[in-house]
Amino acid sequence: MKKKNAHYFREIDRCQNELWKWRGSQTDEARLAYGRILKRLRWACEKAPCSFRYILRNTQFEPKQAEALISIHEARQRKTLNLRTIREVGWNKLMVIAPKLGRSFDRYWIELARSTDIRSLRMRVEQSVVVKIKSLTFHLSTDEIEELDAILVQFGAKKNSRGLDNRSPALMAMARAAARSVNKPLRVGR
Repeated sequence: MKKKNAHYFREIDRCQNELWKWRGSQTDEARLAYGRILKRLRWACEKAPCSFRYILRNTQFEPKQAEALISIHEARQRKTLNLRTIREVGWNKLMVIAPKLGRSFDRYWIELARSTDIRSLRMRVEQSVVVKIKSLTFHLSTDEIEELDAILVQFGAKKNSRGLDNRSPALMAMARAAARSVNKPLRVGR
C-alpha cells in the first residue's frame, strides 16, 4: 500500500466496519446509515486504486442496491426527503425511483411514488425519459382540499389509504374539461 493512499484505505476499512455493525438491520435509521456509509466508501474507492464493486463483495449489498441507497441519502442531504416522506412512500418504492433521483426531478418522482403502485412505478421508471416538469403549490383550506379530492375522483383519481393515486392526470383531465366547457381553444406555449 502506497503511503499517499493509506488514508483512503483506512477510510475503506472504517466504512466496512461500520457496515458490519449495522448488518442485517432493516430499520429506517439503518438504511439511512447504509446510504451515508456507502457514499463515503464509494468516495474512498475512487481516490484509492481499488474497485467499489470489489469492496462491495465483502458486504451485504449488490452494486445497484448500494447506488440506490446512496441516491436516497443524497436526496435526504438536499432536503428533498425527510423521514416522514420516507415512511409515507416506503423503502421499496424509494429503491425503485432511486436511480431517477436528481436535483431537478426529486419531487416529481417522490410524488409519483406516493400516488402509484409499485408495479406501475417500475414500468414508469424503466420507460422514463427526461421531461420538463413544473411543480405547482396550492393554498387550500381543509374543506377545499376535500372538495378538490372529490372532484379529482370524478376525473379518474383513485382513493387509497394515503390519499389519492393518479392525482396529476386527474387534475389535467379536469382542466381540459373546464377549457372545453368555455368553448375557447387552448393556447399552449408563449
